[in-house]
Amino acid sequence: MAILQTQHLTLSPCCPSDRADFIALELDPDVMRFLNGGQAVDPETIDPDATFLQPRGTEPHVWTGRRTSDRAFVGWFCLWPESETLAELGYRLRRSAWGQAWPRKGQQPSPTGGSKAPAMTRSSRPRWR
Repeated sequence: MAILQTQHLTLSPCCPSDRADFIALELDPDVMRFLNGGQAVDPETIDPDATFLQPRGTEPHVWTGRRTSDRAFVGWFCLWPESETLAELGYRLRRSAWGQAWPRKGQQPSPTGGSKAPAMTRSSRPRWR
């Protein structure tokens, strides 16, 4: 499994054990106000017409972000391929992580653990998803 790490942030491919953290984001009205006006999302159903990603821990392009120092959940990041060399960066962060430059920290990690990171030469402008 590829793990991407900076001094402050560790990104790992999402897994089912991340589900509770992902759902907690969707239950926070302040987090959701940027996506759907602040409505909590039912954790048992995924709206097929939603205009935003609702990860549950099995999505191939979603990475769980945790602070490197204590492994505390920061949020998730998504690198959605648009072509072989271009990807859209999306993210959703816990309210307690706002204002701490986590999106910037999540854009430049280096691979560890013996695996290569996805070979993207650039990403499109980061967007809320």
